[in-house]
Amino acid sequence: MVKPADALAIQFVVSNNADKQDRRNQELNSAVQDIKAAVQKTAGLRMEQREVRFASGDRKFLSFSKSNPTSHANIVIFADISPTVSLADRAKQVRDLLDAVKLSGNTRLADGYIGLYIKNSSSYRREILAKIFADLEFVKEGLGPEFEIRATGLNQRVKMRACSETDVELWIDYSFVIDSIRALTKPKD
Repeated sequence: MVKPADALAIQFVVSNNADKQDRRNQELNSAVQDIKAAVQKTAGLRMEQREVRFASGDRKFLSFSKSNPTSHANIVIFADISPTVSLADRAKQVRDLLDAVKLSGNTRLADGYIGLYIKNSSSYRREILAKIFADLEFVKEGLGPEFEIRATGLNQRVKMRACSETDVELWIDYSFVIDSIRALTKPKD
């Protein structure tokens, strides 16, 4: 099933590799809060914080040391899609907004993946199952009354992927087995 996407999802990684643990983690936390504040001020944007890793320990300055503690936070910015603005322009708007946020100390911001997003994709489950059942019924009618169709995988979650610039394909991975009624009712010798 193909549906128009609700939003553009843009992933970013905020990192900090300051020498001292307390400073590094405080600067990272401050940067995430500043980004969140900028996003909240902009209509049509929202931010979700995903993984946060506060690295422990101070940096060692000996030449043979392999210590390189870096704290990082993964965030995703969801930008509502409008038919009047291209996706490339919308992604640029988000990047420009984040570039305008003043990051302190050794804090860096790196772009990640960009994808399409549908709010509550599982709400389409019933519609997808109706199409699957119609497909199974079509196969059963085509084979005739001598065969039985057994479907598996219908309890899996709804999956999605981009299929065009603004559309998302939704599906449930399922399979079916075709059995002969005669083979099922007649015991094997």
